[in-house]
Amino acid sequence: MRGASYGGPGGIDLTGLRVDGRDASERTEASETWLRVPLERPVSPGRSVEIGAEWIARLPRIFARTGWLGSFHLVAQWFPKLPVLSPEGEWLLRERHANSEFLADHADYDVQLDTPSGWRIGACGEEAEVAGGGDAGAATERRRFTVRRAVDFAWTAWDGFDESWEEVDGVGVRWLYPRGAGRTLARQRRALEAALPRFQRWFGRAAYRRLTVVLVPPGADGAGGMEYPGLVTTTSSPAFAGPGRDWAGYRDDQEIVIHELAHQWFYALVASDEALEPWLDETLATWVTGAGMDEIFGADRSIVSAGPVGLGYFPTRRACWRLVDSRVPVDRPAEAFPSFDDYAAGVYCRGALAFDALAVVAGRGGVLRGLGRYAAEHRFARATAGDLYAALEREVGPGPVGRVLRPAVEFPAAFDLVLESVEVHRAASEAELIAPRTSPGARWVTTVVVRRKGAPIEVPVEVEFRFPGASRRGRWDGSGAAARFAVQSDRPPTGVLLDPDREVLLDRNLLDNGWRASDPSWVDGVGDESFAVFGGLLEVLF
Repeated sequence: MRGASYGGPGGIDLTGLRVDGRDASERTEASETWLRVPLERPVSPGRSVEIGAEWIARLPRIFARTGWLGSFHLVAQWFPKLPVLSPEGEWLLRERHANSEFLADHADYDVQLDTPSGWRIGACGEEAEVAGGGDAGAATERRRFTVRRAVDFAWTAWDGFDESWEEVDGVGVRWLYPRGAGRTLARQRRALEAALPRFQRWFGRAAYRRLTVVLVPPGADGAGGMEYPGLVTTTSSPAFAGPGRDWAGYRDDQEIVIHELAHQWFYALVASDEALEPWLDETLATWVTGAGMDEIFGADRSIVSAGPVGLGYFPTRRACWRLVDSRVPVDRPAEAFPSFDDYAAGVYCRGALAFDALAVVAGRGGVLRGLGRYAAEHRFARATAGDLYAALEREVGPGPVGRVLRPAVEFPAAFDLVLESVEVHRAASEAELIAPRTSPGARWVTTVVVRRKGAPIEVPVEVEFRFPGASRRGRWDGSGAAARFAVQSDRPPTGVLLDPDREVLLDRNLLDNGWRASDPSWVDGVGDESFAVFGGLLEVLF
């Protein structure tokens, strides 16, 4: 997973369990990843129950989000968690699947950690004063961290961290990073300094006054790229940092820090069921990442920028989706996806393109306002897809949500725009013309039919008629199953192209979007598809 090899298991061994001070370890019902403890008597409304647990958490070698590498430790998913109680009164006990993340209620955490003296510790929340200290004979020191209204608690410990502090738009940001990672740190700092004010303007004040950003050391990337309340992990070893400039090259490390920052709203602030509706945090975080990167770096080079070569963020999401071509609808439970690749392609990539399609119809500003309303209405609460749809509808109207977003995330197959037929003929009489002639040679009539197949997503699309040295365009609003266009000209067209500006990235197959007067070879078709996926990169190279 994420390029890391499995190095052996970890686990949680529950060694003691008490309910209201009485031992309960003998009356538990266990499954693979959950434990049910029947109460001796019901807890009536307004009353409470005290649960005490003792356990040993054995961290694995760094693999999926958590573990150790040498003396580096990222400690996540390390304590027994209470399940969520649904509004219907059902405890949501589910097996933990490999594709899914987690589900929890907001709660207050007060955590004391004994760690080796001299090690730097990063954790969710803020460090508080601690009474007394650790065992001096064991060369340890005690730290205390507190965080209110958080859905999780994670921490990191290492004797190889350097650290720096800054304040960004009212949020205290602590950076923990390996020695020698200064250049990557500078790139990520500039990205976060640009993104955080935008996110607070779009979605409201951040959930926490402190944010710890951990650049995991090389070899520990299995723990990188993850979000926790007030703590996120990134990478210290980006794939390509660019020749000589902080903002050049492949922005993978900057994408990670912006994506995990977006989760501080869509996961930490607005919680959701990440097993049942994983798209509510990952799709939103991915689309918000793209919106932020487009504004910060420029839409034509928001993910790659190296001299004349540029590539936008959202075309790469299309490539991610099309390379896997998952047919599982975006809004399905995590366990419904047959593989992690299907899950990532559907939830992260196709889901982000669904919101991009909504932005084509309603405007990016309208979608951002809808997400801002959603965040404000469910601040420090759990939300559902219905809540998201309702917030978006109040900002952009029910039409775009119902005709674009919902079919884009709910249908198994994406939609496909097809240039179904092209007819070109020279009119033999005035009766065959579609308009009075403006010149003696204006006798050519070109008729095309554009059809939508698959999911009934109503996105407007441009149709461009190309002539030597000139072009003309028409626009289909996307309603209905098909549209007919006719153009009169003084010469025959050399080609017809759907969506010439590549705005509708959710169009599944781009090979059926064009027509040439001369029959193109299969090489031309593959070139068209590649250009549509990789945009300006191939334009510069070829």
